[in-house]
Amino acid sequence: MWLVEFVDGHLHGVILPVEPKLVITGSNKDIGSETLYVPELLSVSTRWEFCNDKNIICIRGVNKNDRLKRLKPGRIYRLSGMAFFVYQEGTRNPQWLSYLARKYQAVIMFTLLLNTGLGLGMWMVYQTNQYTQIAEHLTQLNGSYVKNGKLKVPNSASFILLPEALQANAEIVEANNLQILSQPVVELVSSDSKQPVSYKVINKVDRDQIQVETFEKDNRVMAVLGEYGLSFNKINDTWFVNDNAKAAIVLRANGLQDIIPSVSVRNDSTQVIDNANFPYSIFYSSTSRGYIYDDKYRYWVGSNVPLLGVIQSISRNKVIFKDHNQTRVYFIQS
Repeated sequence: MWLVEFVDGHLHGVILPVEPKLVITGSNKDIGSETLYVPELLSVSTRWEFCNDKNIICIRGVNKNDRLKRLKPGRIYRLSGMAFFVYQEGTRNPQWLSYLARKYQAVIMFTLLLNTGLGLGMWMVYQTNQYTQIAEHLTQLNGSYVKNGKLKVPNSASFILLPEALQANAEIVEANNLQILSQPVVELVSSDSKQPVSYKVINKVDRDQIQVETFEKDNRVMAVLGEYGLSFNKINDTWFVNDNAKAAIVLRANGLQDIIPSVSVRNDSTQVIDNANFPYSIFYSSTSRGYIYDDKYRYWVGSNVPLLGVIQSISRNKVIFKDHNQTRVYFIQS
């Protein structure tokens, strides 16, 4: 026996048999023993007719073309405010989950959208808070740098402000008397000309050392020689002075004895030729004659070189010229 059970509204809990048919209508015409008259729920023009063929059950009157609609056992249908399901006696199994999902579909969708919106809003707030914290940490890290996987922090005050996760991988730089720079890129220039100066970077364990040639020793030598009235000039690594013996005494007295081997006597009648006035290349060999040359001529010992004089000798470190009573020397720079 097929049964129809109502689960909502005025007919909630009512169970009616479909043997062989059941009519539900809002009209009071042609009411028989197999008719359920419900004018408070259905209009006068509405007429539903349930009929079964032992193994299947159908309903007529719900489609516009009045065709039969097959009903699935256990599935809960909702028509015109009435909810019901059909089943064969002894096999009652209403599908509440799918029915409730359809019934409250709008509420479920609204709840999902609301939760999604709330979740997205909370995530955006969290991200904004994270970005704010990152900006604060970057401000606290001003002057810090990363080396060998460790964050180097310039002072303990900045270290304390860091979160524990960063503190675990950070170290405080002990600057002592050293200068902490605000940027990793440094330009070394002369304070007078503002031109770049030569330097060398030495990597230390806890710092980088920049070595700049200040010519301190040369300045001390010039100061000492000038203080004692000695005339001098320096060519390459050799100091030429007018009084070799006196220079040795004053240098030793001022703690510059390591310079003495580089001191040579200077003949004031000898003119030193600088690079600007020597437009020649030099060939020197201990086994053959040396000469100087340019792109047009070669000059051997004894040759008269324009503006310089006659070549007297060509040695490993200098070329000597004689022009009447004037001696000129060009020191070969290695």
